Amino acid sequence: MRIQPIVALSVASLALALVAVISLGVLATRRSASDSEIARLLAVRDMVFEEYVEPISADQLGRDAIRGMVEGLDDYSRYYPEKREVDKVEEETTGRFGGIGIVTDPSDAAEVLFPQPNSPAEKVGILPGARILEVDGIPAQGMTRHEITDRIRGPEGTKIKIRFQNEGAPIRSTPR
Repeated sequence: MRIQPIVALSVASLALALVAVISLGVLATRRSASDSEIARLLAVRDMVFEEYVEPISADQLGRDAIRGMVEGLDDYSRYYPEKREVDKVEEETTGRFGGIGIVTDPSDAAEVLFPQPNSPAEKVGILPGARILEVDGIPAQGMTRHEITDRIRGPEGTKIKIRFQNEGAPIRSTPR
């Protein structure tokens, strides 16, 4: 009697899975009680993969799990999986970035609350209440606060063209 290739493959897969389960069981008995938490985490991960209504990537699920663990510690701990996120936090916390020296309104990204003292914006006459109209030729209308600040910030000395309009004054441009 000849075994069909599909049956042989199924038997081999089942044997491999059984060896893996037995190996995991042996390893689990050698580990500390904290490993039961890892087992629980893996069980939940497997359940999400099998039962969740939409497909989810293993990478995304892993990042979300790590973010939950770290951010659950306290109000100040954060997980940043991508270098650009880390760079942005370092920039914001160390003050190592250039800009034109304005503070914008959180509820209206294009409105200048005030120019910072001795900043390029103050030197060219930008006043509180001024409006950012364009950043490097791109209309500011519809941009979020983060989009505007990301476009304005950069290494000190970088050239940028920003069009402003002070209340009741003509449109002006300022360098960074």
